[in-house]
Amino acid sequence: MTASIPTHRLFIHVQRLVAKGYKVGVVKQTETAALKAAGDNRSAPFTRELSALYTKSTLIGEDVDPESSGDASHSVNTFLMCIHETDAPNQKRRIAVVAVQPSTGDVVYDEFIDDSGRHQLDLRISHLRPVEILCCDQLSPQTECLLSGMAAVNLTEDDQMRIERMPVANFAASTSTAAITEFFKQNSEPEHVLKFVLAMPQSVLCCLQALIKYLRDFHLHSVLLNTSCFRHFSSDRQHMMLSASTLRNLEIFRNQTDGKEKGSLFWFLNQTQTRFGSRRLHEWLSKPLVQKGLINARLDAVGEIILDENPALRGLRSSLSRLPDLQRSLVTIQQKKCSTADFMSTCKALEQVKTVMENSKFQSDLLKNITERVPQLLSGVDKWTSNLSESAARVGDKTNLFIDLPEAVAQRQSEISAVLNDLEDHKRTLRQKLSNPRLEYSCVQGTEFLVEVKNSQLQMVPKDWTKINRHDISSLHVFLNTTKAVSRFHSPFIVASSRTLAQLREQLLVDAQDAWLQFLSLFDKCFIQYRTAVGLIADLDCLFSLAQVAQQHDFCRPQILEDCHQIAIQDGRHPVVDILLGENQQYVPNNTNLKGTGERCMIITGPNMGGKSSYIRQVAVIALLSHIGSFVPASSAEIGILDGIFTRMGAHDEMFAGRSTFMVELQETNDILQSATDRSLVILDELGRGTSTHDGQAIAHATLRHLVQEIGCLALFVTHYQSLSALELAFPSSVTNHHMSFLLDEGVLTFLYQCVRGAADRSYGLNVAKLADIPQSILSLASEKSKELEECTEHRVYLKRVLRLLWAEDQTEVQQGMAMLKQ
Repeated sequence: MTASIPTHRLFIHVQRLVAKGYKVGVVKQTETAALKAAGDNRSAPFTRELSALYTKSTLIGEDVDPESSGDASHSVNTFLMCIHETDAPNQKRRIAVVAVQPSTGDVVYDEFIDDSGRHQLDLRISHLRPVEILCCDQLSPQTECLLSGMAAVNLTEDDQMRIERMPVANFAASTSTAAITEFFKQNSEPEHVLKFVLAMPQSVLCCLQALIKYLRDFHLHSVLLNTSCFRHFSSDRQHMMLSASTLRNLEIFRNQTDGKEKGSLFWFLNQTQTRFGSRRLHEWLSKPLVQKGLINARLDAVGEIILDENPALRGLRSSLSRLPDLQRSLVTIQQKKCSTADFMSTCKALEQVKTVMENSKFQSDLLKNITERVPQLLSGVDKWTSNLSESAARVGDKTNLFIDLPEAVAQRQSEISAVLNDLEDHKRTLRQKLSNPRLEYSCVQGTEFLVEVKNSQLQMVPKDWTKINRHDISSLHVFLNTTKAVSRFHSPFIVASSRTLAQLREQLLVDAQDAWLQFLSLFDKCFIQYRTAVGLIADLDCLFSLAQVAQQHDFCRPQILEDCHQIAIQDGRHPVVDILLGENQQYVPNNTNLKGTGERCMIITGPNMGGKSSYIRQVAVIALLSHIGSFVPASSAEIGILDGIFTRMGAHDEMFAGRSTFMVELQETNDILQSATDRSLVILDELGRGTSTHDGQAIAHATLRHLVQEIGCLALFVTHYQSLSALELAFPSSVTNHHMSFLLDEGVLTFLYQCVRGAADRSYGLNVAKLADIPQSILSLASEKSKELEECTEHRVYLKRVLRLLWAEDQTEVQQGMAMLKQ
């Protein structure tokens, strides 16, 4: 589709199309009339070429209108993720991913072995949340199913993940090394940079090769040269492991109701003042810390901000609120896609932050480090604006931008002045010729140097003068306001001089643009240090956000324990549920005590809607918050360092992958059993409900025993299987029964939402059905049937116990059998 759109509406139109997942190209006329007239192809048609391409991840720079409602860059992350897969042993697949965010310069890469469920790929996509996927046109069916499923869960047109296909030849391992070597050498990168890249796994190089080719069409391939911005996704265990299901089940970034950000933990915590601060907070949540010193450093900083005894704090936070998106601005400058106004505002903003931080003194090590390092990194930032005219920069006038004009620009302006002087001298000749000593040139709607002659004096006009007719001035306004009293002319000298002047002015624009690009090239050498400074400012913004949340909601500082594996929470609350309930409904706080060397597993029973799922989510969220250095919603909390939080909650199938609800349950459970350690928190909600009661109980029982006996992790196990409560007898020092308390008065169930010791004697499903207004006739029939089934079950259990007593081989077994018969 092609369309002619006014320039002032073009970018808004482009952004709206891009937000809907289209790949948009902009075609521009590459020649100007004046320069073409002076060239060798003056008689040929004007040439038009594809000047720019835009997609969700590549819409950056002065082409973006940040105030537009169609701003595709509004989301926190705009990663373009490239995926490449090859065969691996045991029918598995070796997968490489390289995710690049052109607007910020971030590059994340990884290589891993994945199973048929593609859980590892799902993990990385869930963490990075790319807006575009780049892959070859020959993916495995399992990977195709995962990508199709992720595209299917996007609920709005503007939220769809765009998938771009490329020929498999672009990912060829045989050409990747040579292509990457040529790319870095063409850009004169140092030898150590090339060695760093070539040391990456071969499949990662295949992704880089495809990305270079793809981004070259957008003139953004140079973003891959900033290897200091490269980060390995799983390079170490400096961060807590959060599975993809954990991110979804705990609603870290999106709620599970409509898939939106509102109602998520990120939404609750995000009171940052800047967009780059918001992105950093997103990163903190996806990568919780596991080092006590780093966690306490953040807690110290948050605590100092909460005290609010330092007057510099208010000035700092106020200054953050006025900052543009510095992270993206720096990349836009580095990619030479910024406007003069953006460049000026970016430099002024950096100067402002530098000045404010130079006058700030703090006690905590982290705040002290930020406010000392940022001014050092931004030293000399004012030099970039010292030779620029601020007024010219604001309006984008590159011809008058530099105070000390570049040689080419100065030469062109000198030539323009000479032509203007000649035209001024020519005016004296015109005055004499027309006997009009007061004659002045007129200008109508951009047509300059018009000589106006009264119609009564037209006999004085030489025959070689050119009359400027009404249609020559293409303006309705001029047409309506033209009088019959005068006619307008250009003399031959004016015609020639105007043509020369137009050519010089257009060449001046070219020279000014070249000078501007050369000026921006000088900025490259400071890019890394300025980017580092902006990263520290983002950290400060996050600390302010965490402090503000803690103040508003009466959070406490958690005590971080390094050598003691436990979670001890007093009066814990779920922060998001607490705020969404509002003032009319008060959230009931709960206590939690899990200890790796003692009672480390809680079996939680109770009626549906009793608050079991909210409670276990609350424990996980409080543990997660403490690991990012945040205060937590409780009166007190002692949290041991966890290496991961693993959850299996909810019931859903994956039709796109051909997996039933029960299969999804089992595969997610298997992932947990394979990944969890004795320093993990595992949450299982109603495991086994996707199949028959007996099989479900058996799987739940065996899984829980494995968690307690083999793994030894902290565990919260929600179930409606009453038989599992017997595990407390089997492991009295490790397993405890709890239930969500309630009141039952004449068949009316009242939830108390308090987690207390002991197992619930039943699930009270019929009472919950009554609350749901199920017809009384159905409830009565269901009640009778329930009693029949209970009697049958009790009879079968009694027979089994009698048989066990009859088969007893020693006195101990006889005593145990007699005890079971008395229950």
